[in-house]
Amino acid sequence: MDDMHDVQIKEIGQVSAAALLHLGPYARLPETFSKLRQLLEKSGAMAGAQGEICVYYDSPGSVPEAQQRAHAAIALGPEATIPRGADTLRLPAGRYAVLRHVGAYSGISSAWDWLYGHWLPESGEDPEPQPAYEIYLTPPSSGVPVAQQVMEIRLPLRRYG
Repeated sequence: MDDMHDVQIKEIGQVSAAALLHLGPYARLPETFSKLRQLLEKSGAMAGAQGEICVYYDSPGSVPEAQQRAHAAIALGPEATIPRGADTLRLPAGRYAVLRHVGAYSGISSAWDWLYGHWLPESGEDPEPQPAYEIYLTPPSSGVPVAQQVMEIRLPLRRYG
């Protein structure tokens, strides 16, 4: 199997997040994240932030940019109160293929392509019928130097047996 990226299969617990639905070009997601951060800061919920998440519902080439859908989300503790104006997003616990990326986020689309185009077909695994997501463990807004920023693509996998 091609080792362009390191992929590990992990058990991941449920992730609870405050979210805003984004409609339109994915390139404008930073604007939606900015609105969400402002909402959470105003409510005081930002203090419990555990990472930024993006759940993509459409493959970039499959629908026109104006119709692309995603959730911009910020993970909060399970007891956190989601402020008015934000959606509650719960990403289920389960078995995930996790591709870890360190460095600039500009290469993420090639990592997605590799995960679905090379790793998944060669792995013998089957995806769950739910969207994969990115979690930015050191989001761009954190001030961490680009070369040290860490994100994961989490692809839910079927459990057999």
